[in-house]
Amino acid sequence: MSATTGDVRVTSTGSSFINGELFTMSYKATGSRQDGTIETDWELSSVPKGMPILVLVDCTSAGVSPIFAREQNGAKNLLSLAGGNYRLQRTFDYGTYGRYEFTYEIRTSGDDVTSTGVQEGSLNLPEIESAQLSLVEYLIPAGPRRLHGFMRTSKTLKNGEQVQVNITGVYSPLDDDADWTLTAEAQVRRSLIEITESSHDNKLSLKYTTVVAPIVAPDIASGA
Repeated sequence: MSATTGDVRVTSTGSSFINGELFTMSYKATGSRQDGTIETDWELSSVPKGMPILVLVDCTSAGVSPIFAREQNGAKNLLSLAGGNYRLQRTFDYGTYGRYEFTYEIRTSGDDVTSTGVQEGSLNLPEIESAQLSLVEYLIPAGPRRLHGFMRTSKTLKNGEQVQVNITGVYSPLDDDADWTLTAEAQVRRSLIEITESSHDNKLSLKYTTVVAPIVAPDIASGA
């Protein structure tokens, strides 16, 4: 994909150990802070049986997309909150089909972002027909150095079965002295995902459009 003036360059590399197989997961991407978008071209060195490539839809660009979320009503994305420098530990739970975990470190310097991490776990998924292309993540501060994230999504298998995926994560500072989560409010982030290319078993191109807003507690009517 071509870059234009003002785009942010993103590079991600990950080492994976899934179902006893070692392989790499990487992408190069461009993102727009103004538009709230990031476009990724994933490539896996190999794809282990039981892990269809569409599972990558849920990884939110290996934890990078929160940097690009458009801010609404005073909300803060991970660029404003953390300077684009943080660690993300996440668990993807597919129920009886298994689970895997990843830990990524995201670093931002000017218009360059890097994401480096590892994945490990066990999955026994049949072929996936389609993935849910809308993600909602609830972001809840949990102390001076922890921001918890919660998502729920689903996959449709070739046989028509719906598989629910529960995703939990913890964002934390890379700087030992940072306490940026003290300034965080409870927020919700929505991402719409477009599969722009999936012509190979080991390659997948995705476009995320993402926005973040505060979670506002409801008013209690007077006299209630």
